[in-house]
Amino acid sequence: MAGGRPGPRPEVRATLWWVLTFALWWLLVGSWSPWDALWGAVVATVVTVAAVAAGRRVAGTTSAGRPGELGSAALQVVLDFAVLVAALVTAVARGDRGPVGRTMTRETDAGGPDAAVRRGWITLVATWSPNAYVIEVDEVTGRALVHDLRPWRRSEAPV
Repeated sequence: MAGGRPGPRPEVRATLWWVLTFALWWLLVGSWSPWDALWGAVVATVVTVAAVAAGRRVAGTTSAGRPGELGSAALQVVLDFAVLVAALVTAVARGDRGPVGRTMTRETDAGGPDAAVRRGWITLVATWSPNAYVIEVDEVTGRALVHDLRPWRRSEAPV
């Protein structure tokens, strides 16, 4: 953590993961039954174990993601929805049912064996956009192969 302050103890972190995942499960499941509670507990346990294992594996590596990338990517989803609707309206008006889009290569800061978490973060967050998705991020070079429906660099963030 910044300023030399230690983060929460591992038990506290694991408990927070479990509680937050279980709460998110209840928020998204849409019904309240004993079976839903059981499956929520199972999902929360699996997520917590994965988070703890991943945290141990990458404890000494560089930061996976940057908080600012989340906000800009979330806003871009709304803007890209307009791009998607415009593309669909244009295709319907023209009677065009063919494939649309372009595949491009972009440079990233996710090259090398220690950047696996960063590559995963880029792939996850950049693929929120309905206009663009990451096909692959090369492990050695860090180059991302990205597909855009309508090429717009902002749609590819954080690539």
